[in-house]
Amino acid sequence: MSMQTEAAGIPAYTPVVTGSVKQYVYKRKGCLVDRQIRLLAEAPRNEAWACRVERLAAALVLLPDSVTRFCTRTDTLEQLEEEVPGVHANARDALAKEAAALSDRVSRDSLPPLELPRKEEQWCTPAYCTRAAEICGARIAWCKDVMAFEPEFLTLSERLRSLVPDTGAFELAPVVLRSAMIDQEVFTTARTVLTAPVYDWLPQVALLEMKFHRLSPEERQQLCSVPMLEKLIGAFKTCMALEDRMAQDPVFGKKVFKEKKRCRKRNIPFLSSSIYKQCKQPQVADMLKNPDLRQCTV
Repeated sequence: MSMQTEAAGIPAYTPVVTGSVKQYVYKRKGCLVDRQIRLLAEAPRNEAWACRVERLAAALVLLPDSVTRFCTRTDTLEQLEEEVPGVHANARDALAKEAAALSDRVSRDSLPPLELPRKEEQWCTPAYCTRAAEICGARIAWCKDVMAFEPEFLTLSERLRSLVPDTGAFELAPVVLRSAMIDQEVFTTARTVLTAPVYDWLPQVALLEMKFHRLSPEERQQLCSVPMLEKLIGAFKTCMALEDRMAQDPVFGKKVFKEKKRCRKRNIPFLSSSIYKQCKQPQVADMLKNPDLRQCTV
């Protein structure tokens, strides 16, 4: 076997090679092109498939006639090229849908909203506190989901990520998470305060105020329960004023004791009792304007 035929890839067992070695090489290349076309015709249609078809068609144009005359599947390749625009269009639509789904998940607007009604009698009720606590739970779940999804989002293709216009949720979630947890605790405590026949919830309100002071300015701005927390602080100061008066006036203390007993017996909230309503409501400072002022003091 000559070195020329060995370099051309002619098998050693081939007894006779008709024509020149170059012609054999051209025919073998043409057969390889036909094989690639056959594989593409059988492959599933997707964007990678469309790119392979385009590359093969471009390469076929550059091949000399001595090779292309041995290609018998060029008609099939032309048919495949006609499918390429549709495949690209479907891929773009699928990518746009995936980007839209990501936008719904990682945009700031996807955070479940929570706003107190304008009238106090609409949000200062046990029913609203229950519903608000559930919304806070949804906000907490949203924050945790976004924070857990961020590493996965960064592994997506740059092309897909570029189609997502708003990724502010990744910056917002850590800030909202702690605020939403405080909101949920405030509304849960408020439901207890509005329904409890005795005021044994004073330590919980003092603890909530302490947690508020530990929040950063950005976290305080995300709080939705500040008016409710101020309402709880007002109830705290009113009950502490009752305790001070009871310590100074035993007769008044007996009245408060009887009122507590009546509230327990009839399961009436203490805040609805006549003694509580007769107390002068203390002034509560705006917590956002006075973030360092401690008001729940004994």
